[in-house]
Amino acid sequence: MNVKKKNLIDYVMTKIEKQGITLGKKDVAKIITMFLNILENSIISKKEDKIQLSGFGTFHIKKRKPRIGRNPKTKEEYKIPERYSVNFKPSQNFILFVNHKKRK
Repeated sequence: MNVKKKNLIDYVMTKIEKQGITLGKKDVAKIITMFLNILENSIISKKEDKIQLSGFGTFHIKKRKPRIGRNPKTKEEYKIPERYSVNFKPSQNFILFVNHKKRK
């Protein structure tokens, strides 16, 4: 399932309304956008090696070494430069939740 930002906003709005809290859709959209921007900026700045969200998981920033790649059609070799990648490790609670849902 592909969750788009609009769908996430609608889902959060539904949850908020069930709690009896009144917030406008624009306010919810701003909060979600701010959260995602904070997450992105923390990852991009590389000041932190990891970003941990309790009960959800940890985003790790990993430095990938330069290596030699090959075009499978032409067998031509080329250099792949050093780069960073983002890895996600789910928390134990999240893993248990997912596995419990899959068993049903």
